[in-house]
Amino acid sequence: MIVGQLGRNNMVDLTFIMPAIRVSRWQGVIDSIEKSFSGTWEIIIVTEMSVPEEIKNNPHVKIIYSERSPLHKQQQALSHVEGRYVTVMSDDQLWYP
Repeated sequence: MIVGQLGRNNMVDLTFIMPAIRVSRWQGVIDSIEKSFSGTWEIIIVTEMSVPEEIKNNPHVKIIYSERSPLHKQQQALSHVEGRYVTVMSDDQLWYP
């Protein structure tokens, strides 16, 4: 199941792919991207966890529900990338310039 702004076909500068299980850390990751990156961006969170509404409603966020391995989650996300560049991060990292 996929939710969010998938399929909007708007090219962004950078896509973050994040296989994720640590829900409590996600907003911090998103906040660090917003503070550190001045271009257009999206983050694709691939998870089996319940997603908080504030994250679901963020226009930069795409959610893919999957119970597969982290590597498979990365591969799933790659088919939904709209960024010119792509980076993979974990949910215990923060993005700094």
